[in-house]
Order: sequence, then C-alpha cells, then structure tokens
Amino acid sequence: MRAPELTYRYIYRIDTAGPTFEVLARVFNASGAATLVSINLTGVPKNKVLVLTNVTALSNPGATQAVTAITISMFTSAAAQVNVVQETFPVDADENQTLNWQGEIFIPGRGGTFPSVGMSSSYDAGVASNICGFALQGVIIPRGNIATF
Repeated sequence: MRAPELTYRYIYRIDTAGPTFEVLARVFNASGAATLVSINLTGVPKNKVLVLTNVTALSNPGATQAVTAITISMFTSAAAQVNVVQETFPVDADENQTLNWQGEIFIPGRGGTFPSVGMSSSYDAGVASNICGFALQGVIIPRGNIATF
C-alpha cells in the first residue's frame, strides 16, 4: 500500500499534530437465503476521503447452489453506485469463489450511515443460506484540495 505524500510532512511538533491519515481495516460477513447478499461500509466522514487499496472476498453458496458474481462498488457523493471490480463465474454448484483486488481509488466520505463502499455476492438460487465474507483495507485522509466532479 502506498501512503499519501502528506504522511511524511510534519508541520507541527509530533505531540501537538493530529494524524495525517488513519489506517482502515474492516471485515464484513453476511448471509441470507437470497440470490443477492450484500453489505456496505458506512461512516466515512464527509470531510475525509477513503483511499481504498485492497479488498478480498470469499463467497460460499448454499447447498447445491452456485456463486455467479462478486462485486465491489463505490458510492459517489451524489449516491450513484459505481462498480470498482466485478468477477463473474460459471455456474458450478457447491464451489466457493474468491476475489482479490488491489488498486488505489479515492472515495469521498458521505458521513453518518451513508454507504461509501458496497460489497455483494450473487448466486444462482436463494433456497439455502448463501454466505459471503469481505475484508477491505485502505487509508482515510483529509479531504484537502480533493473535490468531487
């Protein structure tokens, strides 16, 4: 993971300055007897930016079902959902599927309970409980001169 340049610039003494960035590491698990199982990362403050750098996912279909896709998306400040990465799979019953993504994408914070990152798994049936787990890492930086377009 590449840390932003501002990390290394100290303007004030270390004991009076606040952090220039915060490391984010979260694990999410969701399950349901549905063809789409999803979960969102919320709470990135409006005056901050999430630099998403890594997401891993493991989807486990219910009995005799198959994982058809795993999708990671971001939400713009206007609540538009934009796919960051999507992996599709051939229908193959009882096969776990994984997704590993590394990159660097800047996501403006939306504050409160509004989602910033969406994670979902699609299945060919929703009869038995489908399970998905996601882990994401990144850094939260001050908004600074970043603006949304």
